[in-house]
Amino acid sequence: MSYAPIYSKLHDLEERLVIIESKPKTADVENTISSFGLTADTAESAAGILDELNHFKTNFTNLLNECNPLSVRVGKLSQDIAALATKAELPDVSGFATKAELPDVSGFATKAELPDVSGFATKAELPDVSGFATKAELPDVSGFATKAELPDVSGFATKDELTDVSGFATKAELTDLLTKFDNLINVVSQLNTKINEANDKISALESS
Repeated sequence: MSYAPIYSKLHDLEERLVIIESKPKTADVENTISSFGLTADTAESAAGILDELNHFKTNFTNLLNECNPLSVRVGKLSQDIAALATKAELPDVSGFATKAELPDVSGFATKAELPDVSGFATKAELPDVSGFATKAELPDVSGFATKAELPDVSGFATKDELTDVSGFATKAELTDLLTKFDNLINVVSQLNTKINEANDKISALESS
């Protein structure tokens, strides 16, 4: 709402009042307004002024009614501004990146897109692995056979399935027994040679 017409009208009223007041006053004239000392010639003009003053009063009252809420809002705004930091109180942001300097995060997942990690252990809940060997400390197993490379032992007997061999001869005992057997063969061979020699002598004596 523009209040320029109201101020303009008020200015016109003031000029008309000055003109009316400057005219000579006459007493006991019909249709005069004694309180203002107006004559019949100026009564119509005074009535118009009065109407305009009443109209102005109404507009002025409306203006006050509109200004009151604005006054409250201005007071609230003043309080809000008083709580704001001044330019001198603002921190130095010269080291901050501008919006143009920020990296492109369009490929990043939003918080809603992140997986549920409520079942994961926190760092405090993880066991102490300070005594474990690091990857660099593990031995080289490149020469070991993988599980897939191991032979099929499904047909082999388990340790529980093996028979009791406590009564069997040991390897050392077998070696000793074999040595004795070899000696026995040698003795038998020598005896056989002696027997053959004796038979040959007996045959020679009988033929002579």
